[in-house]
Amino acid sequence: MKRLLLLLYLISAIISNAQVIDYNNFDESLMNMVMFDEMNKYVKKIHNGDSLIWSSVVQKDVMSDNYNFMKSNSSQHLMKLHNPKWLGRGWNDLPDTIRVKIIEEMTTKYPKSEFLKANKLENFDVYSAFSYTEILHSITYSGNYPQITYQDVAKGAIKAWNNSPPHAMYMNANYKNSVIVGVTTFFDRKRKTIFISFVHVS
Repeated sequence: MKRLLLLLYLISAIISNAQVIDYNNFDESLMNMVMFDEMNKYVKKIHNGDSLIWSSVVQKDVMSDNYNFMKSNSSQHLMKLHNPKWLGRGWNDLPDTIRVKIIEEMTTKYPKSEFLKANKLENFDVYSAFSYTEILHSITYSGNYPQITYQDVAKGAIKAWNNSPPHAMYMNANYKNSVIVGVTTFFDRKRKTIFISFVHVS
């Protein structure tokens, strides 16, 4: 299963490298995979081969909720699109119901991951808090859409986050293969805006 997911990401990355965005058929799922791929390459480059871990649990239980929140509030200022459902908790922790699912996923799919060691997930009774961090990016077009690729959008997001000290702190932290992530994209056709939510759970 792990090899299949890896193959899918590699294929999507190869395809997206030359794929100019068709805004009439914007592919949000493809944008998610490209964003993960570009961020993963970035992390590997700055930290000598470290990598991010894709979590289907985070995608299903967290990012789908973030997607709906962005979609329902896309007229708001970007900073107001942080999903309040996950904020205001101690250490911004995710609920235990989700944390248990993450434990099971990591134990099954990534039994030797640094994430397990860092969070002591080998002991189901005692495990450290999960820190939830979301960074957001949006790009709005006026006039004609530019001829760019999904990869261009992802690289633009990384550059923008690096230009903001608080965001750069999360992006450039040395997680040592012990962070899992989720990505979701919402394309607001009416406002000609792409919204990207990128979440770190460590």
